[in-house]
Amino acid sequence: MKLWENYKITGINVLKPRAYFIPFTELEKAKTYEKGLSIGYKLLNGVWKFMFIESPEYSPNNFWTEEFDDTNWDEIIVPSPWETQGYDKPYYTDFLYLFPINPPYVPTKNPCGIYRRRFNIDKSWLEKRIILRFHGVSSAFSVWLNGKEVGYSKGSRLTSEFDISHVVRENDNLIVVRVYKWSDSSYLEDQDMWKLGGITRDVELIVEPEDGIYDYFVIPYLDEDYSKGSLNLKIEFNKILEDYKLKTILMDEEEIIISENIYEFSKNNSLELTIGNLKIKKWSDEEPYLYDLFIVLEKDEKVIEVIPQKVGFRKIEIKGNTFTLNGKKIKLKGINRHEFHPKLGYYTPKEVVEKDIKILKQHNFNAIRTSHYPNSPYFYDLCDKYGIYVIAECDLETHGFEIINKYNFISNNPEWRLSFENRIERTVQRDKNHPSIIMWSLGNESSFGDNFIYAAQKIKSIDKSRLIHYEGDKDAKIVDIYSTMYTWIEPENSNRSLKEIIENTKKPYILCEYAHAMGTGPGGLKEYEEFMENYDNFQGAFIWEYCDHGLLIKNNENFIFGGDFPEDSNFCIDGLLFPDRSIKPGLLEAKNVFSPIKIKPKALNKGEFIVKNLYYFSDLSNITLSVEIFSLNKILFNKTINSLNIDPQEEKTIVIDDIPQILKNYNEEIFINFVFQLKENTIWAHKGHVISYYQFKLKENNNTKRKIMTPKDYSMEENEQYITIKGEDFNIKFDKVNAKLTDGYKNSFKLLYKGPFFNLWRAPIDNDRNIVKDYIEKYRLPFLQERIDKVNITPHKSFVEVYVTATYGTLNSSWLYILEYKYLIIPDGNIYIKIKGNTEGDKHLAPTMLPKIGFKWYLDKNLEKVLWYGRGPEINYPDMKESSIIGIYEKNINDLIIKYIKPQDAGNREECRFVSLTNELGFGLFAGSKTPFSFSAYYYEDEDLQKTKYFHELQKRNYIVFNTDYKQNALGSNSCGQNQLKKYRCIFENFEFSILISLFNKYEISEKSKYLNDVLIENEC
Repeated sequence: MKLWENYKITGINVLKPRAYFIPFTELEKAKTYEKGLSIGYKLLNGVWKFMFIESPEYSPNNFWTEEFDDTNWDEIIVPSPWETQGYDKPYYTDFLYLFPINPPYVPTKNPCGIYRRRFNIDKSWLEKRIILRFHGVSSAFSVWLNGKEVGYSKGSRLTSEFDISHVVRENDNLIVVRVYKWSDSSYLEDQDMWKLGGITRDVELIVEPEDGIYDYFVIPYLDEDYSKGSLNLKIEFNKILEDYKLKTILMDEEEIIISENIYEFSKNNSLELTIGNLKIKKWSDEEPYLYDLFIVLEKDEKVIEVIPQKVGFRKIEIKGNTFTLNGKKIKLKGINRHEFHPKLGYYTPKEVVEKDIKILKQHNFNAIRTSHYPNSPYFYDLCDKYGIYVIAECDLETHGFEIINKYNFISNNPEWRLSFENRIERTVQRDKNHPSIIMWSLGNESSFGDNFIYAAQKIKSIDKSRLIHYEGDKDAKIVDIYSTMYTWIEPENSNRSLKEIIENTKKPYILCEYAHAMGTGPGGLKEYEEFMENYDNFQGAFIWEYCDHGLLIKNNENFIFGGDFPEDSNFCIDGLLFPDRSIKPGLLEAKNVFSPIKIKPKALNKGEFIVKNLYYFSDLSNITLSVEIFSLNKILFNKTINSLNIDPQEEKTIVIDDIPQILKNYNEEIFINFVFQLKENTIWAHKGHVISYYQFKLKENNNTKRKIMTPKDYSMEENEQYITIKGEDFNIKFDKVNAKLTDGYKNSFKLLYKGPFFNLWRAPIDNDRNIVKDYIEKYRLPFLQERIDKVNITPHKSFVEVYVTATYGTLNSSWLYILEYKYLIIPDGNIYIKIKGNTEGDKHLAPTMLPKIGFKWYLDKNLEKVLWYGRGPEINYPDMKESSIIGIYEKNINDLIIKYIKPQDAGNREECRFVSLTNELGFGLFAGSKTPFSFSAYYYEDEDLQKTKYFHELQKRNYIVFNTDYKQNALGSNSCGQNQLKKYRCIFENFEFSILISLFNKYEISEKSKYLNDVLIENEC
């Protein structure tokens, strides 16, 4: 059996798993946590010599020796997978293995990389233990140093350590690493992600004293009333020590010593001690207070080593069917996060990780599931610092076995027990000292079997202070937390609903994955959040996932995704952020939905509102509340409330005294906005950072004025095909054959090309992936056919009236729409359109959902400046608009559509009162309605968005496609989750729609005035 296929070997010469730490020689240096000031540290990241071969057997003879000539080898950057640097081909799969399932065997054609690098060390290191530490190599590797074999290890995202003290020298050391992309380990690493090979995380040299500390475990406790803390400290030494002294120093954040203890011992290889009865500040996501514990080992008054460790006092308990932290039933507002970088693949530099955590804190997330493997050590340091609850997951997934109906083949196979135990032990031992970790997760999507029972027992033998999670334990035999993924609020089959699961489980419950954030969306977050707020035992939900996995391959400036396997396609492009960490609208939606401060009306006409503090440990002393009341024309009131004085989990009524008088004095539509902001800086955001915002309508428009139309001179020409209406600075054609407006001019500028076209189609979004085949092949929605049944033209003194009836159906369909159009064409440039749609035909054969009901127009390409009064500024849809409030917004047309890596419908704005598109001179088209409508505008046809693989490949049309829609369908997250909730769906139904289309110049009359004068005020026609 080949070494890399021997599943009974977890490693050769690999050190026993232990905590990650760096030892120092002095207390003052240890306080810095700077690795370069430690006893000895060297980072071997950088440029290495590299040879890529298609199988390990093709390795050159004696490649590990010092005499081997690598002069002509390539160079490669470490850490980073070789695929991002031009070697091999990157493949993405959701759950498919990229080789036949025949464990533990892998293909003979097994991509392999050989790395060589030389380094020097300080002479003083030679008197000590020198450890070579790999934090991630995919998926197995062998190591040689100075021509001698050091060892072998596997586990792509697990730390491996080797003692190289016996082979290292001061100058000109040669390290050689041979990496095997596929190994028996690959059967346990079938996660939903790119399959990449190479040295993918940091490579370090660490120096330790021979008579030093090998491992330690700091376990914090709180007393029964959570007011005082203690520490249990377990220490293991490299060897039996005689006549040594151990000192513990505990400092607060101001470096004030709150505890100092000395323990003398003799002939011990381990110690267990307690530091107790401390008056402390507790650690939580809201107040992540950290102490510094210094473990000082001395011999004959000489410091042997000092180990610094951040400590957070917190207590995790199960109480009935809930879990608590520091006595509070907390809620996890979570995200699933891969370690991913578009250029570096699996390697995510510390500054990127820190940015990620700050982004999540700024958007009201408080929890991360490390899907589906341990992260780099500094990730946990940062979660400790910023306050993030972590579900720390083992590097284990065997999803591909489900496809062959052998889902538990490995998890219930005693031959693989050692692999399961080894992986979870390495996970727990390395990161056990982090207060941010509140749960250990046994892995992901690997069915269930005895090996998971052994893995859970292994955890409990090491750490009983945390909870155990594993979604695959469907009967909750070994887990403390019952967990499901993608559970629907409204299931459409025999599956249990979210409500049933929450109410029937006897354990705390979390949704470890939901709201698949693929493309436009996710929709329906608000409803899931409401469930969490309403049930004590529903204690967490984790969106899938943080960022897109778009790769930038060498010499390529555009992100790529998988696609070699049709069922996977762009399934890795499923994050709330783009690969470069730029923000998508879905993240903004989650931010407002997850807000820790809520406000709702109590009595609008009296100006009474209820503010609730959803924090568990923090009052609102660092929050200001800005209040603004506005109408279309002006700000009517604004105020800042600097002191809310609301304790955790409490609520308070606030009164805006001016509201009754404002409602009395004004007749137009009035809104009130509330904005919660930070009063002072925090470590994750600056003063003024917006926590969340809310909007409520105070008053509908009650303007009852009537506009008496002033007769305008106009001329009308008619032939068999067209009528042409001309007024002062205005002319437009009406195509009598196709019943469309065409060739609309204002001051000789051609602004309107043609429209309106009745439309039931939008470019499919990623969350339509499970219904789009029916949409196209069963209902043929993109192929809407039109028959003009009647066109009547009636000239009046001041306008021309056109009445049209038309029948619409798709190819080979018998469900129909009958539409009646009434056009009032005014020679001042205004065109009033009233449309009534009735369903006819075999209605039972119609689709249960329509992508939209709307109308499409073609406009001049130069109408680039877009202004609208409606929801914004970002895109929004019926079930994704908690982050979008009514206002007046302006964007360039190029910025209206979100440039998702895979093109799709991504430009909609809801509840618009008016929209204008103008050129640089102010000429343009205005669309307004008394009844709010949706709009989008871009340079693409739906078929362009639908058929183009990458957004950067889209070719702009030489016109603008402008959509004014009666109703848009919701988004849902049914690429892997709940489909559109029923209350948000666009369905086959009767409708009425009115709109004013006007060719105008905004420097003659502004959009606001046009809306008030020509839309809201009734017209006598």
